[in-house]
Amino acid sequence: NNTINNTINDYTAGFTEEGKSCIQDGVIEVLGRSYSLPEDREAYEEDVESFLWFSYRRNFRAIGGTQFTSDRGWGCMLRCIQMLYSHTLIRHAFSRDWRWKFCPKYNAILRDFLDDPNGLYSIQQIAKAGCSAGKDVGTWFGPNTAAQSIRVLSEFHKDLNLNVQVVMDNFMCIED
Repeated sequence: NNTINNTINDYTAGFTEEGKSCIQDGVIEVLGRSYSLPEDREAYEEDVESFLWFSYRRNFRAIGGTQFTSDRGWGCMLRCIQMLYSHTLIRHAFSRDWRWKFCPKYNAILRDFLDDPNGLYSIQQIAKAGCSAGKDVGTWFGPNTAAQSIRVLSEFHKDLNLNVQVVMDNFMCIED
């Protein structure tokens, strides 16, 4: 995977950003897991390769009654929320230790994110859910609108036994 190799090569070449080392003490942190490179390279690659990655696409079926068949220039936050939520679903279905392999449950999660109007968390569905928050298809969504769209769509996924909450004002209070 070129992304993984570029990250590791940046590390081994001493890559810095604004004069600061991006990696402290030879360790890469990935969602609570520490990897010492180069010793843990294989485990690091397996971990990162287990995430679903979404990026701009083109030539997908048009969204609703629009002419949009690409999300280039406006879909970045929608793709970010797809990556975040797909990781949540994978952790919910398996565990943090799960590593990529095809299986029926994984395939079902992946299918929900296909760029198809029938995909529960497809670009088409997320963009249309944003319309209820006043966002037109083809406009940039902020993080809150993207998260609200996932919250709305998750209500149709009843068998999941997972409740999506979007925290406002920087805190969440859970009462018994």
